[in-house]
Amino acid sequence: MINYSLKNKKIASFITKGVQKLIWVIGNNAFLFIVIFIVVDIIIGEFLFYHYIVSVQSKNVITGESFIHFQSDAYQSVRKDWQNRDILFNKAGTTIYNDPFQ
Repeated sequence: MINYSLKNKKIASFITKGVQKLIWVIGNNAFLFIVIFIVVDIIIGEFLFYHYIVSVQSKNVITGESFIHFQSDAYQSVRKDWQNRDILFNKAGTTIYNDPFQ
């Protein structure tokens, strides 16, 4: 049991010394590590952009057979609704109410 505790202490001290050295190396070369992290971040971002945006759009290219057709009936109904709303909006300012305080 004593050997295990000594072995664990040696391993723990070895790991802590390694981590301390790593921290000192990163601290002494902070600018270099920041530049490396930024470049890695840009590379990962470009990969994700290509994977989820560019490759998906290239797979979903519209063929000549399935064009979007303009639905004039739906357009006319929406246009009529907008005209009715515009008329009601313009009427709202012309109504004269009686002043209850006179």
